[in-house]
Amino acid sequence: MYNIDKNEIEKLESLLQDVEIPEVYRIKQEISCKKIDNISKEVNQKFHHSAFMVNLKSRMKGKKTIGIAVGSRGITNLDEIVKAIIRGLKVFPNISILVIPAMGSHGGATASGQKEILSEYGITEEALGVPIVKSMETVLLDFIDGEPIYWDKLAASLDGVVLINRIKPHTSFRHKVESGLFKIATIGLGNQKGAAAIHKKGFYGLGERIEKAGKYIFEKGNILFGVAILENAFDETESIHLIFPEEISAIEPKLLDAAKKNIPKIPFAESDVLIIDTIGKNYSGPGADPNVTGRFASGIESDGFKTQALAFLDLSPESHGNANGLGVADVITEQLCNKINFIAGYTNTLTSTLSLNAKIPMVMPSADLAIKAAIKFSHQTNIEDLKLIRIKNTLELETMEITEALTKELTPSIKITSGPQKMSF
Repeated sequence: MYNIDKNEIEKLESLLQDVEIPEVYRIKQEISCKKIDNISKEVNQKFHHSAFMVNLKSRMKGKKTIGIAVGSRGITNLDEIVKAIIRGLKVFPNISILVIPAMGSHGGATASGQKEILSEYGITEEALGVPIVKSMETVLLDFIDGEPIYWDKLAASLDGVVLINRIKPHTSFRHKVESGLFKIATIGLGNQKGAAAIHKKGFYGLGERIEKAGKYIFEKGNILFGVAILENAFDETESIHLIFPEEISAIEPKLLDAAKKNIPKIPFAESDVLIIDTIGKNYSGPGADPNVTGRFASGIESDGFKTQALAFLDLSPESHGNANGLGVADVITEQLCNKINFIAGYTNTLTSTLSLNAKIPMVMPSADLAIKAAIKFSHQTNIEDLKLIRIKNTLELETMEITEALTKELTPSIKITSGPQKMSF
């Protein structure tokens, strides 16, 4: 337990006594986007579309066991999508269906940990009416460019596997395929061993390795079809796409381009200080989405928002102590630090090989001292010119708090809803 002595707190308070936290304005940005209102109906229509169903029927001949691969990301409506796919598959007689957690090293790289993550998304055997089966065992599929491709042993033994994942920009590399069906097929179903093997050379060239491994799996494996999900800026389901394996290579890059346009954004070019109330695996793999913060552990140079100083105040319960990604911040709170499960985070870091993700920034005993430290790190000495932004997390960006210096940069689509007022903790 990290515990700062009372006398030491007084020293820190003394060091930061001249740093003022300015008043803030609450703003709301108007974001127009579309969403699917009835998930079950949408999936049913896509599933029973004549062209898709005719093709699927021919692929289902002789098949008896189908696995549905589901990952660890907090995808909106994931449980409804999985249920709808199960209902669709049940039109085929004498088919045995099961769900396979496909999370690489997440969940502490254990079968029980991965099943627990799914249960938090409402994906349980009771809710689905099918078994959820997981073992971290793998089989060696082949070698590509001399590197091994490991795959979930159970998934490899089935007659067919359905992939379900959201298409979105990755948090550590850039390529024509990033997070999506390629990733869950190669890293998610690779389990810890497969994920570690594909990350072994680091993030340089990772996109190419995922693409090559994915194409091998789609061409020679037992993938039945993929379910690609796009979400809008409010983290709502925008569209759902059912794609046969031979089409994924052509379609996923186009969906990724669309997903990049949907990323919620901080509506300013830069700030002196960015405060994030809560980070967590349910918001992004590295806790806070670097596509929002501009801070990439892999060394990618942000082509969007940038901040001089970054502070994290808390860790979400859904993260189960996994604070992977913490190292990009400049300062955190004692409250956050005391929620860290180091082994859970280290499992991710040792698999991904990004050591910065596991490093701990300066720890402050309270939120207000953490914010004061971040202000000091910003090097902005004139409080009236301080550009400070405070957000809840990197998914909820419709509303936020800003200081007066940023009110001069507001566009017609951003409205002040209250303020100025003292920042609350």
